[in-house]
Amino acid sequence: MEEFPLNPPEKVKSLLSSTVGTVLKTDVATLESDDTADQAINQMKERNQRCILVSSKGEIVGIVSETDLIYKVGSEGKNPSRVRLREIMTSPVVAIGPQTTVEEAFSIMKKHNVSQVMVHAYSAVMGLVYREDIYKMMKK
Repeated sequence: MEEFPLNPPEKVKSLLSSTVGTVLKTDVATLESDDTADQAINQMKERNQRCILVSSKGEIVGIVSETDLIYKVGSEGKNPSRVRLREIMTSPVVAIGPQTTVEEAFSIMKKHNVSQVMVHAYSAVMGLVYREDIYKMMKK
């Protein structure tokens, strides 16, 4: 595996002090809590995403990640077309506001042991911030 050097410290510091809009992914898939793991897998594959937000009655109630699908469906030998998202979702979703800095978002992810956080304003989902994307930007 090739090593990528980190940016000079001032560029990394600038990234960490910027708001999460710098690393925000706005193309976010949402499915209903009664939808199946199979539907989530297909959506994630189609849209090249690592997770799906789960809603119920128009409100975000959880999140299902690739990890959830691997450990809660695949490794347990469950049929993905029979597993409802409400059964495997992580809830509540860790959420932050748009004025949160990248460094604060990183710290929140670490504290809650999650790989992504939802960004919202006035109950509207703006997108997701992924830990992996922050790492990639630090290496650019």
